[in-house]
Amino acid sequence: MSDIAIYTPESDIEEVVGYILQHGERTNVKRNDYVVRTGEESGSIFLIRRGAFKCVRTDHRGRERIIALAFENELMGNFLTTRMKVPSLFDIVAIEPSVIYVLNLAEHFDFLMRRIDRHEYVRPFIEALAYNHLRKVVSLACCSPWEILEELQQRVPGIFQRINMKDIAAYIGVSPETLSRRLAET
Repeated sequence: MSDIAIYTPESDIEEVVGYILQHGERTNVKRNDYVVRTGEESGSIFLIRRGAFKCVRTDHRGRERIIALAFENELMGNFLTTRMKVPSLFDIVAIEPSVIYVLNLAEHFDFLMRRIDRHEYVRPFIEALAYNHLRKVVSLACCSPWEILEELQQRVPGIFQRINMKDIAAYIGVSPETLSRRLAET
């Protein structure tokens, strides 16, 4: 009897991380450098080895809205826009000096996609990443700013030593002054 590999999103993502480390291009990114710009096609997936990034978009009032934050050992990119060959919906910007591994999706299509009977299927990790992104978007839309902040502090201990108050406030959806007052109360 042969061994059967049991699929879990974590095991598939671990396989992708290993693949990116082996085949990706190691790149140093300076603070405030863009790795993806709104309106451009990206075509890459990024693995953060050191540092932090924000996914941002300017709203109708001209304010920066932070859609997501990404840290060490997390994947980031515009996976669906890359697959659908449409422009990026947001910028990805380094918050601090960072080291990333960049994998061009077109050059590694066979690893990232599965072909069965001449049909193409995305690997399950793409669905896991899309689910995690959707979960973050729903959380940002439905949770209180203070619930979002608590989750962020649990996810990244010492977050206030790494990221400025303005970015944290933009991520949780309050003004820097409101965040400062809240922190002074606790």
